[in-house]
Amino acid sequence: MSGGDFYAAPKIVTVRKAHQCAYCGKTIPVGTRGVLMESGLWMRLFWKRYACPRCQPYVSEFWSWQGLESEDIEWDFDEFMREYHRDVWVTDDDD
Repeated sequence: MSGGDFYAAPKIVTVRKAHQCAYCGKTIPVGTRGVLMESGLWMRLFWKRYACPRCQPYVSEFWSWQGLESEDIEWDFDEFMREYHRDVWVTDDDD
């Protein structure tokens, strides 16, 4: 990270509008509780992302496994879940 970059402490929130989960890509409907909200500043740009309640328990472990970097979070998270948590990770293309 450069001088002004930061990562804010993640928060568990109830969403007031629909969002897309940054990890599985599914829509998080209005009013969903237990959503992880992450935010920060990177290269002078503020960012915010959400993890649905299904993905939220695995986010910290994912970033440790990923080395804190990802060019495609959704794809990398799917690979991580298939490798380490296949028993709980059923996706649409598994049908």
